Amino acid sequence: MIGIMVQLYPKKGHEDLVQAEMKKFASTCVENESGTLMYTIVKDDTGMLGTMELYSDEKALQVHAKTDYHDELGALLKPYVEKASINRFHVLHHPTA
Repeated sequence: MIGIMVQLYPKKGHEDLVQAEMKKFASTCVENESGTLMYTIVKDDTGMLGTMELYSDEKALQVHAKTDYHDELGALLKPYVEKASINRFHVLHHPTA
């Protein structure tokens, strides 16, 4: 399994828009991608919006990354995000999977 964590820092005044679009995107991913095992949206006390994603394997991650809606979300959010980072992990233990 592969884990991905994305951190987005929305520009002031655009937090609700970024959050709403991320929620729609997460639901679309889980509904349409059989290898997307988890796609959770989180927010910390500083206003950072993030994802916790879990994919069955590399192929599932590549399917996710190549969807039209993945590219569309990136283009849509770009003007509203101050900073973004992505971290990739090899999942060593996930007892609910």
